[in-house]
Amino acid sequence: RVTEMSGKYKAVASSAITNGKPVFVHTDGTVKQVSETTTNINESLASEVTWHSSSGAYPRSAVFVPIQNKIVITYEGNNSDLYSIVCNVASDGALTFGTATKVYSASGFPGGTPKGNGNLVSIGSSKIVAVYQRGNQGMAAVGTISGTSISWGSEAEFEDSHSSNGEMNPKATYDEEASRLVISYSDKDSSGYGRIKLGTISGTSISYSSEITYQNSFDVGNGIVAYDPVAKRIIVTYTDNNSYGRMVAGTVSSSSISFGSHVVFESAVTTIGNMSAFDNNVNKLLIPIKAHSSNGAGKIFEVTINTSNNLASTGGAYTFVSPGGNGITSNVLPCVAHFAGTTKSVISYSVFDDGKDFEYRVATVPANISWSFSGATDVEAGGTDAGIVVYDSNIGKFVFFYTDNSDSNKGQARVLQLATTVVSSNLTSENFIGIASGGTYPTAAEATIDIVGTVNKDQTSLTAGQTYYVQTDGTLGTSADDPSVVAGTAISATELIVKG
Repeated sequence: RVTEMSGKYKAVASSAITNGKPVFVHTDGTVKQVSETTTNINESLASEVTWHSSSGAYPRSAVFVPIQNKIVITYEGNNSDLYSIVCNVASDGALTFGTATKVYSASGFPGGTPKGNGNLVSIGSSKIVAVYQRGNQGMAAVGTISGTSISWGSEAEFEDSHSSNGEMNPKATYDEEASRLVISYSDKDSSGYGRIKLGTISGTSISYSSEITYQNSFDVGNGIVAYDPVAKRIIVTYTDNNSYGRMVAGTVSSSSISFGSHVVFESAVTTIGNMSAFDNNVNKLLIPIKAHSSNGAGKIFEVTINTSNNLASTGGAYTFVSPGGNGITSNVLPCVAHFAGTTKSVISYSVFDDGKDFEYRVATVPANISWSFSGATDVEAGGTDAGIVVYDSNIGKFVFFYTDNSDSNKGQARVLQLATTVVSSNLTSENFIGIASGGTYPTAAEATIDIVGTVNKDQTSLTAGQTYYVQTDGTLGTSADDPSVVAGTAISATELIVKG
């Protein structure tokens, strides 16, 4: 209630309030001091959830679509058709799935069986692009998400390869700076040379640039193409005629790419992983591989791009699975996903131990310090022939999608919550009402609050003429926090005109 003293409000304190501190009002009319609460959350792996209940579901790729806050998966069925399904992850980790939608049908096409994994790319607010090899053709299709449904436009061929055998290993990323889809592949019509097509998206249609060659000395093997949003460059990784791991960085324009020098990052037989990630804590791309020369050891590389000459470099290899008889398999290539804003990443892979266990490890990557890895945790101990991991930045959790060999090859998913500390505040953009005055108040006492237009005289060390904002921890600061709430303007070191 407003008292006879203009600009003063008196209300019951729901908990202790310190003099001079920002205060907000509850829906029941009581008041409380603005503060933060710290909650420690332990690592936990949720139980399996079935997303494909019949036999035969082999995940190929997954992508998180930020504005929709949905995950889209592509998977191959027993009939060799390529399907997609939309997954929603609730704040408590509960999974719900839409109805599976066919991206394409292998039947009716000569050699229509999919080869390799291909991948998915998120573009804009509701679009994704699936890139894949159907038979001997390189294809892409644009999907539109609505809720937990997805509809696909017509296939857009980017490469018509007439060779009867061989994988093009198509992979794609989206260059946000150039607004271009970037598709890398091995051109089987031309000795397997490394090519790129740039795609322009309009609705559900894709138009392509002419072929761009990034390697014309040998048949390139599998790899990943990824975008570095800080350097604003792409990185193409591939294997050479010795099966060594190589990479090259480039700047994309509307219809061309300016490449730097090619770099060998693994001087031994290499199979490059299925999915990379960008670590926004150290601003580097993360590339996982299987190192055959080390009996199937799993390694990961941090990639830095020098923007002055487009030269890519790594800080060396970090081994997450040691060489030996339990090395990682080739049918479930390693994937990495980053826990945004932290030093943590999750790596998924399959090992030969006990029938191709599907596992994960948590990597800790402090800036300019060597990586460390947790022990292995089984996602599926019964074996898998396909498995991937993706990070949902909306709720801060990871989701594994995999084939459960121990249960008729059904499609299963599990949610991973990493150990973390969550800091929350009781401040919103609307509930701030003023500054406590007249003393400190215990719980249930009637507190006096200086509201808008009143001068609060209980501050210290303010700068006259400076605007102050309420911080989420209950202090005052000269920069806006999130949410942005103006506390007032200082007129002296101890006085603040409350504005709200």
